[in-house]
Amino acid sequence: MNRATTVLTVLLVGGYLAFEATHIYRFSHRMEPAYILDEFVVADRAVELCGDVAADKRSRFLKNLDIVRRRALAELETAPDPGTEGPHAQEALVERVRQKEAEVEQHVAEHGCSDSQVWRWLKLHEIRGRLRVVDTTKS
Repeated sequence: MNRATTVLTVLLVGGYLAFEATHIYRFSHRMEPAYILDEFVVADRAVELCGDVAADKRSRFLKNLDIVRRRALAELETAPDPGTEGPHAQEALVERVRQKEAEVEQHVAEHGCSDSQVWRWLKLHEIRGRLRVVDTTKS
């Protein structure tokens, strides 16, 4: 290999690694329990306002939502953020859920149930309801 090819190879590999590292960093929040809870909450509220879901599918979704809510609470309780320990964690979680529900309510009020974002939330409900979420918060 000549020197130009070696330099080009190093630049390409380095660029690719930097791209991948940036991509992982940018989307790592999607694995956090709080983000996942947000997704469940907006899907839940959208179905309550605009959806028509079979009872068995709704039941599976609500079971998964409960597990995700407990995971998010456990994460909040161990978070280094001040004010989220003990009972404050529960209050912070309730407030977070209220904010997400209010966002959905406002969006539906402004755009209606036929909006593409509402459709996305309804589809998200269907997808999240099919998951087999394992409860890791039980001792």
